[in-house]
Amino acid sequence: FAFVELRSIEEANACLSLTGVPFMGAMLKIGRPTKYTGPIVPATTWQALTGATGPGLDPQTADPTTKIYRELFIGNTTPEMKEVELQDFLGAAMQQVGLTLKQGNPILTTRLSGKFAFVELRSIEEANACLSLTGVPFMGAMLKIGRPTKYTGPIVPATTWQALTGATGPGLDPQTADPTTKIYRELFIGNTTPEMKEVELQDFLGAAMQQVGLTLKQGNPILTTRLSGKFAFVELR
Repeated sequence: FAFVELRSIEEANACLSLTGVPFMGAMLKIGRPTKYTGPIVPATTWQALTGATGPGLDPQTADPTTKIYRELFIGNTTPEMKEVELQDFLGAAMQQVGLTLKQGNPILTTRLSGKFAFVELRSIEEANACLSLTGVPFMGAMLKIGRPTKYTGPIVPATTWQALTGATGPGLDPQTADPTTKIYRELFIGNTTPEMKEVELQDFLGAAMQQVGLTLKQGNPILTTRLSGKFAFVELR
């Protein structure tokens, strides 16, 4: 990795949209350093700016090296759910709220296993967008969408299904609909281990808060968990 310093804040914000630009055989990823605490600035990608195509933009070209950026973890599934139904539902939900780049289901494959599933999307951009479906209701459950534990890429800002649609559900506060409050609702979790799983960590922390009376109402106060090796980030409601 590398760090660059730009001559103005405006140009630094604009430079975020170079993410995905090809250089010497690699697609560069551009984001904020971990110490950044400023506002979230909307950005696009090199492909969107130029109309260029390449590995990671359309997986019909199937570059396996980009799969780690196109795969997402789906938590809170139930034994009654079927892979085809889940894939069709998530694809339709993305299209409903305008999170797709083109026509057709953006989800290529779904692997369902009891309380969780993994889905692979056709582009990095649509995988990033799909994170904002977290909280979407399906067959009586509110799905949790995040990155697999092996993900080591940049943290991509995301919102929730409730914020996108204005829908409400159990355990969700109206402030969740305002992405500008996320920086105040997100916490760093250190000293995690490779054996930990996102859904297990989220359930444990939520239960621990409830056990000692740190919650304001019923339900798990933790909305999303992103686990990466020795640390994690959790977003509370």
